[in-house]
Amino acid sequence: MKILFVLLASFIFNTFLYGQKPDCERFHYGSFMTISDSLLNNQSFKVIRTFNEQVEINSDGQKLFFNIQWISNCSYKIWFNNNSNKLQSSIRDKTVLINLFKTSNDTAFYKTFLIKDKKHVEVSSGRMVKMIIAKDGNRK
Repeated sequence: MKILFVLLASFIFNTFLYGQKPDCERFHYGSFMTISDSLLNNQSFKVIRTFNEQVEINSDGQKLFFNIQWISNCSYKIWFNNNSNKLQSSIRDKTVLINLFKTSNDTAFYKTFLIKDKKHVEVSSGRMVKMIIAKDGNRK
């Protein structure tokens, strides 16, 4: 009986610990640094996100402007908005799905999917870290 109780308690604990959904609300707004895990696109860039817009700034200072639509607590779609009209139309007309699959403190781990012909094709993964502004105005 003791063994059954220990196994049951262990199962419930593991289900609670590892079966929790990530807390993604703190990643809906703010400034973030993203780091791609992709070998082809191993770069970092800054993201500034508001309710329905996102700006990405690369290391050269180039900005890309996106519209954003949250489709669940941890998933959202982005697509280029009119401020990104310098892009080729083949890129400008794409919609990207981002899934935040794990969070830890101020870090969210994500997978990016290109939506093409109603199918999701994974194109990259990485992590985004929420930038916190200290009282002295410096970013941590």
